[in-house]
Amino acid sequence: RVLVSSVVHADDWHLYYNMVSYCVKGVALEFAYGPELYIILLSYAIVGSHLIAVLLAKTMNEVAISTNNYSFDSGYDSCAVGFSAVIFCLKYVVNFGDASITRMQLPIFGGFHRIPLINVPTKYACWIELVIISLITPNASFVGHLAGILAGMLWVHGIDAHDRLSRLVKRL
Repeated sequence: RVLVSSVVHADDWHLYYNMVSYCVKGVALEFAYGPELYIILLSYAIVGSHLIAVLLAKTMNEVAISTNNYSFDSGYDSCAVGFSAVIFCLKYVVNFGDASITRMQLPIFGGFHRIPLINVPTKYACWIELVIISLITPNASFVGHLAGILAGMLWVHGIDAHDRLSRLVKRL
């Protein structure tokens, strides 16, 4: 679940969407961080976001068992596939501190037509996208996407993890 789930996708469209989204965020972050620190960020995003997803699912499952409340799906007994958790981590990192406005749009008819939805501050776009994806695609992994955002938050707001890693890479 921690490593393999990021390279397995549900179908071709899932893979295409994730790779296009990854290219946009990956180019911006590699340019900003440099190739050495970017590969560390990417490795962290793969392992960190999926590890957080497993821990979240396990915790939610334990809460459901202890309270006898089985009305929600924790995702513990299902598999999450795709690079989406990593993309949400990168999306949080690249958009943090961005003061611009993003126009969120709802894709219809296979993504070829778009309906304008709302304008949101870019730094909150991943949270809005998390909700929208969960509403329009019920089989998408809410826990996986949330775990990606949480991993991004740890990278940005954690105990200076990216600064420490940057100093380590510069010493090598």
